[in-house]
Amino acid sequence: MYRLLISICSCFFLTLPLVAAPFAYISTAGTNNNSVKVLDVATMTVVSSIVGVGDEPSRMVASPDFNRLYLASWTLPSVGIPPRGMIYAIDTRSRQVVASLAVGDMQNRALGISPDGTRLYSWKRSNNNGVLSMAFAVIDSGNLSEIASVPYPIAA
Repeated sequence: MYRLLISICSCFFLTLPLVAAPFAYISTAGTNNNSVKVLDVATMTVVSSIVGVGDEPSRMVASPDFNRLYLASWTLPSVGIPPRGMIYAIDTRSRQVVASLAVGDMQNRALGISPDGTRLYSWKRSNNNGVLSMAFAVIDSGNLSEIASVPYPIAA
């Protein structure tokens, strides 16, 4: 059974690069379809698919200048490889993934950006032998490196 989840609500925004038409970026997740679709809003046609964005791409935020798109996703566990929450940086001009960062080991669907675009904010969830922990991760958006992790208490 083929399933397709379109996360239009996660990010449907217009960018204004130096091209004729604005574009919308739509994350899609499903069997053989994990990608970010680039939609030309003038013609309402998909003009590109950005792949390599994990197993369930979801929430997205854009840099203030719309040159970068940041995507929360995760990678499913496979033989010898644990699951990981992921953040991907996408260059909106080349429409390519240019960086990625593992954030925790569980699915991550939350992502925010500072007004100046220098910091990303995300939940960092981990499961260590059945013990769940959460933290608030602060990430440098320029190089996708974690610069702080603030523990978040979980009620028992």
